[in-house]
Amino acid sequence: MSEVEEFCEKYIYIHNGIIKEAGNVKDIVKKYGSVHNFTWKMFDKNKKADLKKQYEEIKKENAEIKKNKKKNKWIHKAKMPEKSRPLINLMFKYYYQGFFVHYFLVLFPILMLFLEGFAFKQMEGDTVKSLHTLVGSISMLQPMAVGIFIIPQTIVEFKNSVLMKRIGATNIKPIFFVLSVMIIGFFFMIATFLWSLLWVGIMFGGTYGWNNIVTANFIGESIPFIILIFFSSMGLGMLLASIFKSVTALVAASNVIYFPVALLSGVFFPAELINSSPVLKYATYFNPFKYAMDPFIQAWSGTSFTFTTTYGIYLGVAAWIDWYLQNSCKFKITLTSIRY
Repeated sequence: MSEVEEFCEKYIYIHNGIIKEAGNVKDIVKKYGSVHNFTWKMFDKNKKADLKKQYEEIKKENAEIKKNKKKNKWIHKAKMPEKSRPLINLMFKYYYQGFFVHYFLVLFPILMLFLEGFAFKQMEGDTVKSLHTLVGSISMLQPMAVGIFIIPQTIVEFKNSVLMKRIGATNIKPIFFVLSVMIIGFFFMIATFLWSLLWVGIMFGGTYGWNNIVTANFIGESIPFIILIFFSSMGLGMLLASIFKSVTALVAASNVIYFPVALLSGVFFPAELINSSPVLKYATYFNPFKYAMDPFIQAWSGTSFTFTTTYGIYLGVAAWIDWYLQNSCKFKITLTSIRY
């Protein structure tokens, strides 16, 4: 600094690439006593500002980490949240694609209600009851479709993705993945159920009344069986995802399961006609959803609902099927894939 005073006439003070001051050397010597004093004065002033700014940024970052600590504890297996976020976005993407690609989740209930609804509308007998029964079956089959198709296809596509194979298997927590799949699937099931009821009201509500067609006759009694159907569907879907590695094979197997279940659940014909058939009524016992569907249909469109011994047995069997499907899906994570 003494050499600056001796040999230089002008000075420029630069901090972080920005010119802070410039002028004559004799002026700063006159004001500060020496260039050395001026330099330390400016360094102290600007460095304190830098440290304060850095401290505020660290403080803000720590507050954000603390805020997300509980969430990260559930989501991330390792301390790498920046790697888990793309996986979460990917899972939502596959759900979105699965929900809108499969025609039966959006168009199938509309087509079935249009074709079968107007066909049974012309039949003799209690048209409202037959139509109401058919509506209950079609509406409940939509959540089944989410469980049989959308949930397993989402899982298979997710675990086969390059992103999952590269970073996901060592980072994302199994419990978060399972819970997220089930929670999102549950909301989709509710959405498809309400979507079907909406179109029932649009097509037949004006003729027969929305309350007579769209709502259950015994709402409270039907809810336990609705929940059992929802969780059994999710359990079956996760079981399928643990068996198949290819989406093509999965879709083929899902169709083989789906259409017999749809027939025996009263989607193509009212449940009363199926149960009155000397052959089909015995085949219905092989339908894993029968033990929740039959009491549900009775609560949905029956003139009365009494919790009989038979329904008690059905409830126990349905709960056991649900428990069995859920426990058959033993979840494991490896470096390259997700398996149940």
